[in-house]
Amino acid sequence: MIKLIKENVAFIVFFAFTIFMFLGKQIIMKEAMLRGDFLTQFYPWMKVYAESIKDFTFPFWSRYFHSGFPLMAEGQIGGFYPLNIVMFFLLPFKVAYNYSVILHFVLAGCFSCAYARRVGADQWGGALAALLFCFGSAYAGAFYNVVTLRTLIWFPLVLLLFEYFISSKKLLYIIIAGIVVGAQFLAGFIQMAAYSFVFYIVYMICSFCFKRISLKKSILAIFTFSLLAIIVGAPQILLTYNLAQTTARASSSLGFALWKSYSPISLLNMFFPGWMGFLGHQLFIGIFSLIFLLYGIIYHRKNYAIKALIIVGILAFLAALGKYNPLYVALLKITEFYSFRNPSKFLFFSIFCASIISGVGFSRFFIEFNSKYIKVVAKVFGIIIVSSIALFFASKTFLIIFKDRIIALLQSYTLKHVYGKPYHRYSLDAYMEKAKSVYHAALESVSLNNFFIIFSLVMVIIVLLMCIYIYKNPSRVRRLKIPIFCLIFIDLYVYSFYGTGFTNNIGFNATRPKEGNVLSILRSDDELFRILPFDLTDEKMPFWAKPNANILINVDSVAAYTPLAEESYVNNLSGLEAVDSSLGVLEPSEESIEHKYQMLRLLNVKYIVSARQLDYGFFKTIARDRNLFLYELTDYLPRVFFTTDIEGIIAIDKRTDIKLIEYKDGYCEVDIDAHKDGFLIFSENYYPGWSVYVDGKEQGLLEINGLVQGVFLKRGRYNVVFEYRPNFSIRI
Repeated sequence: MIKLIKENVAFIVFFAFTIFMFLGKQIIMKEAMLRGDFLTQFYPWMKVYAESIKDFTFPFWSRYFHSGFPLMAEGQIGGFYPLNIVMFFLLPFKVAYNYSVILHFVLAGCFSCAYARRVGADQWGGALAALLFCFGSAYAGAFYNVVTLRTLIWFPLVLLLFEYFISSKKLLYIIIAGIVVGAQFLAGFIQMAAYSFVFYIVYMICSFCFKRISLKKSILAIFTFSLLAIIVGAPQILLTYNLAQTTARASSSLGFALWKSYSPISLLNMFFPGWMGFLGHQLFIGIFSLIFLLYGIIYHRKNYAIKALIIVGILAFLAALGKYNPLYVALLKITEFYSFRNPSKFLFFSIFCASIISGVGFSRFFIEFNSKYIKVVAKVFGIIIVSSIALFFASKTFLIIFKDRIIALLQSYTLKHVYGKPYHRYSLDAYMEKAKSVYHAALESVSLNNFFIIFSLVMVIIVLLMCIYIYKNPSRVRRLKIPIFCLIFIDLYVYSFYGTGFTNNIGFNATRPKEGNVLSILRSDDELFRILPFDLTDEKMPFWAKPNANILINVDSVAAYTPLAEESYVNNLSGLEAVDSSLGVLEPSEESIEHKYQMLRLLNVKYIVSARQLDYGFFKTIARDRNLFLYELTDYLPRVFFTTDIEGIIAIDKRTDIKLIEYKDGYCEVDIDAHKDGFLIFSENYYPGWSVYVDGKEQGLLEINGLVQGVFLKRGRYNVVFEYRPNFSIRI
């Protein structure tokens, strides 16, 4: 270990400095990844997870949102992921939240550097590969979130283990690789883990063929690797698969699977990352890195691993094109597998391959010192740079001259291919305005009033001048090694301020809600109840009322924000627009409250939180802040109650005595003395895995009105337990 550290001390110092530059405020706990989905998904869910894991349990069920939800099955918390278990058990929650991110960046850098060194890079090239992989658009750009980071940092390590197997023929490396991939499936992003698995197989096949590994050994390695990955990842795969069968994704269409395909026009972002950034995901590893990417591709003739990476990178890019690639569309139609959306996520693997190849290319560029190749690359890249500059100014001119025509074409396209299509729920006016906003975003992206656009333009010009110098003086390129490396670092550092990843850093104070009359009453109410946040589209709605941020104030909600919201639940709450299955919500209609009133009672909704004034006879205003109202339903139903009739308007049998013994996530125990035959209703989301026991004997669990749970009881005294136990078997 000491020898290994001494051999890599330069990289360790460099990468430690880099981590501090990019994540310094997180290291000293001044900031955290908390904007957007972080605050309304990852942070509150991880808070539930941290509390559970410290209590030596897993949060298989959470009471806080969706009127009860199988949180572990949702997957994004990475509940079975070993590093999560260790960090959130040993460390205070906020420290674990921040340092989990930092640790995974460190691992990503170390693994990518080690792999790059193994396939031909020196220390400089390995450091560059780590820099590009961690702080290019793979993480600092459109791909970064906590779940993606946890899942994909293992990609270079698995490829490194493959390389050790190829050189030693020891199956142990394949076994370790299989276990690591299984951990990827546990990390929380099954879609990206599945994509990784596919490209692992592609890489193995290519490498085994290039190195002429025997067919028998190749098959044994692939089979062992695949089997172990599936076995280790099975707990998360099975839970998530079963939940996914209850969601709209089980019946997804081709349009869903092609949503957010990578537009070929976005390739311009390779030179101007702020240009056309509004189109979505980016492919950016620094402008000057591209010259070493070209040189690395030339180097593939001497390196089978580079050949394999080129193949993986090209296949990933073609898949990322999605609807713009007829072959990808045809493959989806043949397989009819439409559950994974957003093909542009495939770009991650292209970016990774480009990072490693650039690192190797950087090393070879300054080691081999091939004047012929150096001049060719400098010339080709110089031509590309000049073309990109010309295209930049031509597009600016085009946008200004043909403004009306462009907006008309955008609106026509929107009308034909977006409005009214599956998974596009907004009004025609909203989409027409969106088309206009796309034009204005495009115009802004070529504005010379934008610092980041100017910076990119300056960088492109500097790179062009260096290409000219290199072409004329190929014998002097060695003296440019350090300046070029520093330019790449500066380019990526500036990019971190407007790439989507590191702009999500804000202080933990953002998680502390502002106290007011409304929140004070909710906090002081000791009963079991749920809230309905009415109109999630209203900007005046406080963040703590939105799903799943209500977890942070320990208040249960019928609302939910998760891509795996149950389809039946979404349909039942339609009109209220309280459930966002990652497709957005619309402005709800006030009439929906009246239409869904009996359903809200059944779901134990006691309060409605709204930023607008409402007036209905079945609830009353009990508190008000400046822009917020709290309404109480006058005849709400408790979390557990007894009724003699479940048809029509449900009423409590007040003569029945019910004593709540214990209630917690996934468990409810009551003693009941029923004076008549009837139904004991538990207002918790009905979901497979729940069972009911009457005096210790399992009884038939009833689904009440397609929403909650219940059990039929004869007159008498009983001890009744409702309990959730996750089902790891496959439900068809």
